[in-house]
Amino acid sequence: FTSGERIVGDHLAYVEVFKPAPGSIEDGAHVPDKDVGLYRLVRDQNGDGTRRGVVIPLKDIWRNVDVVPFFGSAMPLRWRSTTAIELANEFFLNFFFDKITFSQLYRS
Repeated sequence: FTSGERIVGDHLAYVEVFKPAPGSIEDGAHVPDKDVGLYRLVRDQNGDGTRRGVVIPLKDIWRNVDVVPFFGSAMPLRWRSTTAIELANEFFLNFFFDKITFSQLYRS
């Protein structure tokens, strides 16, 4: 929508978009990280490097998910518990977050 348009009807939500991390696709399928066993994600970005977000009807959101910032062998010193989610660019999708997520995403 453009500035000045009035939105009526259904409630909307702003959602930041994530996609499979480079190297995490095998034979066309997103596969868990070999060391950790969780799916790796990266923030989807626009051509100018800004985060890609979309506005969608709230009724289209099926459920929330838990992502854990990925930092390699050492956490960056500037990260804090209150800022890591904003500063990280790569994440693990935590399918141990709850029973429903686990049952729908875990592959043995």
